[in-house]
Amino acid sequence: MQNYLSNIELYYSSQKINSSNELILKEEEFKHAVQVMRNSIGETIYITNGKGSIFRCEIISIENNSLLAKVLDEIKKENKFANICFCIPRLKNPERLKFSIEKCVELGVTNFILFNS
Repeated sequence: MQNYLSNIELYYSSQKINSSNELILKEEEFKHAVQVMRNSIGETIYITNGKGSIFRCEIISIENNSLLAKVLDEIKKENKFANICFCIPRLKNPERLKFSIEKCVELGVTNFILFNS
């Protein structure tokens, strides 16, 4: 297992692990994993639930619009910045605001205060 996860492709799934210890990727995450990154059956991918768990998984099947992966092991990550709030002004362009928030989340920011400026 890698100690540093900054150099891996990380996918998100809100699905819970099923009784067979498997996770499913759907929609945008599925498209990115299969069509963009060209992952295939038997390869290892990393999936997060967005709540501090990262799962190392092996792809076991790819359907038309979903990917099924077997969980091999789990890494628990503690958010060291849970008490930090990031203040960002409301931007005129909603797409730029969305982009700004997405980039902050990728850096680990989880608390935001939006204000009028």
